[in-house]
Amino acid sequence: MHEVIRVGRLTVKFLKTAYETRDSLDLFEATIAPGGNGLIPHMHVDYDEIVFGMDGTVTWTVAGKEILVSHGDKLSIPRGTPHFFINDQPTPARLMLLHTPGGIAPQYFRELSACFDAEGTPDLDCVFAVMMRYGVTPLMHAPR
Repeated sequence: MHEVIRVGRLTVKFLKTAYETRDSLDLFEATIAPGGNGLIPHMHVDYDEIVFGMDGTVTWTVAGKEILVSHGDKLSIPRGTPHFFINDQPTPARLMLLHTPGGIAPQYFRELSACFDAEGTPDLDCVFAVMMRYGVTPLMHAPR
């Protein structure tokens, strides 16, 4: 049984990890509370991402284009493509995400979780550092 990891207004539960799939994929479920988002526009260096809508609606911005992902929708985000997401709806949204090849693993989200204080405010310098360690390129500058 995989743990549930909370990162701000996002909870993540891995169903399969790179460790279990000989690095071929990571598969996880994400629940995004109203107002929850991807923190920082970013792109993945080493893997592609496929998003499947399960419940609710999430607004994604992919390569500058806004795309709504709802129940039954599929969104493919090739590596190197700038993207960001937000749940700007009044209800939680649930997605299934597939990364190929695998490699981000639960540890990425555990480390991101540690970047939030008790009130849920992120330390953006910490977030940037974690992202860079895992091949996730932030597309804005860290605050100074």
